[in-house]
Amino acid sequence: MEYWKATAADHAKLGCKYLIQPMMPTITTHDEAKLVCDIFNQASDVIKAEGIATGFGYHNHNMEFNRVATKEQQEKVKGNPFAAFMKVGDQIYDLMLKDTDPSKVYFEMDVYWTVMGQNDPVEYMQKHPDRIKVLHIKDRAVFGQSGMMNFEMIFKQMYANGIKDYFVELEQMPDGRTQFAGVKDCADYLIKAPFETYGDRCFIAGCIVPSFESFPDRSFGAVPEKRTDRAYGECYGWFLSPFFR
Repeated sequence: MEYWKATAADHAKLGCKYLIQPMMPTITTHDEAKLVCDIFNQASDVIKAEGIATGFGYHNHNMEFNRVATKEQQEKVKGNPFAAFMKVGDQIYDLMLKDTDPSKVYFEMDVYWTVMGQNDPVEYMQKHPDRIKVLHIKDRAVFGQSGMMNFEMIFKQMYANGIKDYFVELEQMPDGRTQFAGVKDCADYLIKAPFETYGDRCFIAGCIVPSFESFPDRSFGAVPEKRTDRAYGECYGWFLSPFFR
C-alpha cells in the first residue's frame, strides 16, 4: 500500500477532490474479482487517511462488462446450441459494485464505454444512485456527432440522482482537425444543449484542458478566477495502481 499512500499524498497536495483509477487488471474468475475489490477497499482507507475525503473512485471502460462464470454456471449451458448468445456468469462491473464497500468506493461511470460494453448507463444510474457519484461524458469524438449517445437521457438521470460533477474527454479527432477544434465543438455542444444546466460543474479533461478564456460565456473548469491548471488538479485526479507497474 506504500504506492497508494504516496500517490494519495501527492494528489492531496494538489487539492484533488477525486482520486479515480481508470483501468483494472485482467480478471477472469470470481476470486480474482474479489481480490481486486478487497484491494480497492484497502486503497480507499489509505486515500482517506491522506486527506482525500471521497476515498477511492473507479472509472470503467468496456472490459468491465465482460463476464466471468463459475464451473457450475458453465455446466448449466453446456451443450446448448445457443450458449454463445446466452448471458452466462456475472459481469465484472456488477461484481465490483457488490464486493466493494459503499462507504469506501464510488464509481465514475464512463457513459461511452458503458454503451460500448453493450450496457445502458441510464439503467445503471437508476439501479445504483448511491454508488455512481461522478460521470465521464464522452462520445466517439465530438459530442453529438456519432449518433451513438443519448446524452439527453443521461443528463436527465444525472440530475435526478443529484450527481454534482461530470468530466468531459475527447480522445481523438478522426476527421483530421486539431484537438483544440474538437474541444471547442464539445463545449459548444454542451453550451447549446437545452438539457445541460451544470455549466460551472463541467470539467473538460483528457487530451486537452482549454483555458477559461476560450469560453467567455461559461466557465468549463471550476470558477472563472482560477486558472485551468489549478482547477484540473483541484477537482480531478487519475492514477495507475501497482497492478500496472
